[in-house]
Amino acid sequence: MVQIICVFFFCIGFGILFHIRGWNLFLGGIGGCLAWLTYLLTDSIGRTDIMAYFCGTVVMTLYAEIAAYYRKVPVSVFLGVEMIPLVPGKIFFYTMVNLFFGYERFVYEKGVYALQIAGVIAIGIFLTSTVVRMYLRMRKTAKTWIRSLVDKEGRP
Repeated sequence: MVQIICVFFFCIGFGILFHIRGWNLFLGGIGGCLAWLTYLLTDSIGRTDIMAYFCGTVVMTLYAEIAAYYRKVPVSVFLGVEMIPLVPGKIFFYTMVNLFFGYERFVYEKGVYALQIAGVIAIGIFLTSTVVRMYLRMRKTAKTWIRSLVDKEGRP
């Protein structure tokens, strides 16, 4: 519970740095909490870290898409803030430290692991955004098609 509260304020702090204001800032903090909570829950049931990052990213992106749709702002307003807890900064840091001290084996291990996490985050955002966009487009097309059928039959 403490982690979730800390993540909320952590995301709000980054939101302030990115000049996000009002409800969008609060919703971005909630989205970061949801992403981290999903990561923790998936990690605790025995899944791999990569799968936990993927699940956290999917929930984060879905929440960001929904929040952006209802608040009528770009999705990046929320994604930029919500993504912060999932970014593997510690792993990148250890990769650079090992590179500095010349431990090539550890650079390779940590670097590949960090790139896997970054790739999973990118794939999760891409897939979730694509599915949401396809759903919204199909819903809009269906509404237009139904209206055209009603107009052809002469009903108001």
